[in-house]
Amino acid sequence: MIDNYIKYFENFLMNYYRIILGNNYDKKLLMPFIEKYIDVRYYNNSVYSRGYSFINKLNTELKNLAKEIIKQDMRVEEEVKEIFTLFGYILYIDDCCEYVSLTSLINTIAEDISLREDKKEELKDLVSNFIKVRKDFLAVFEDKNFNISFKRVARNLKKVDINQNCKLSPIFSDWAIDKAYNTGTVLENKQYLLFLMLSGYILKNTIELNFNENYIVDFPESLFAKEKKINKYILVLDNRVVKSRVHFRINYETYLKYQEKITNFIKNGFNVALILDESFDNNIPILDIFSYVFVYEKYEYYDIVIENSDRIKAKIVSQ
Repeated sequence: MIDNYIKYFENFLMNYYRIILGNNYDKKLLMPFIEKYIDVRYYNNSVYSRGYSFINKLNTELKNLAKEIIKQDMRVEEEVKEIFTLFGYILYIDDCCEYVSLTSLINTIAEDISLREDKKEELKDLVSNFIKVRKDFLAVFEDKNFNISFKRVARNLKKVDINQNCKLSPIFSDWAIDKAYNTGTVLENKQYLLFLMLSGYILKNTIELNFNENYIVDFPESLFAKEKKINKYILVLDNRVVKSRVHFRINYETYLKYQEKITNFIKNGFNVALILDESFDNNIPILDIFSYVFVYEKYEYYDIVIENSDRIKAKIVSQ
């Protein structure tokens, strides 16, 4: 679903430039700028990280791209400079910068580039619709009967759970309700909803320029025996906005049972966090394939893992 939003945003940018540039619109020149903008803005992919504000980072990436295109063909210098300059307004439309009102923003754009009145209205309709579609899209990830909660477990790392807000009959005990929601198929379906809601949450954070947080989600062991269902579940998170920031958590016993499937997860770019339990056989080298490793003092392996933590590529979370 997140990929659908990115495609919609690409189309919005192309329509934005069609309105503003008119006969000077050139998709071939424009697309490298759109791709670079999305790469930095939504995937946070940039060589300029430290010492750069996000706006300066984005501006520098686009400026360097413009210089490179002009260097390759001086004949397109004016067109490229115009495309680059007009991206400055996108920063406001795309919530990277604050503005007083949509009307004032559209008026400023129209005055700066001498936009005709009919084109000005067309642009205002386009941007208004974009804002509405974005709001409606984010609402898809919400559910009045459930909410997701977060618990900090390490720096920039939060454990995510889903809580039900359904009003159930008082004849059911808390134990019965907890068992119903946290076992079997209900647990699997609940985790699917969690994955969906978390995707929307991460997209919202991305729009708000928050790229720092990573999230731990428990992965039900029962899913590994259900090929079609597991593919449906991971598809929700299989996009560049979300994928790098979500870490499926399993215990070591589950890893031993489904080693091939979990290894394939990792090969396909998913992050897997590991809980070491009493089944851990002191296989220190295997820990390198995981993103996080949760260790507990109550187990005998604890000292061995801590002593080797400098040589383990995974981040160690001591509990």
